[in-house]
Amino acid sequence: MSIKKRQKRSALLAYIILAVGAVFMIIPFLWMVLTSFKTYRETVKLPIQWFPAEWNFATKIKHVAKN
Repeated sequence: MSIKKRQKRSALLAYIILAVGAVFMIIPFLWMVLTSFKTYRETVKLPIQWFPAEWNFATKIKHVAKN
């Protein structure tokens, strides 16, 4: 195998590892943002529900109006 092919393969492997790592880093952030729109019951419900049944903007509006 030539050096260029090895370099391309190692670069591809590095990009795959970085992409998988990025997904694992983004998941907690998404969970945090989506959970901020849930009620407490939806937050602790099992099995996990990723998206809220009803989007709760009341707390966001209260915080914006307070500042």
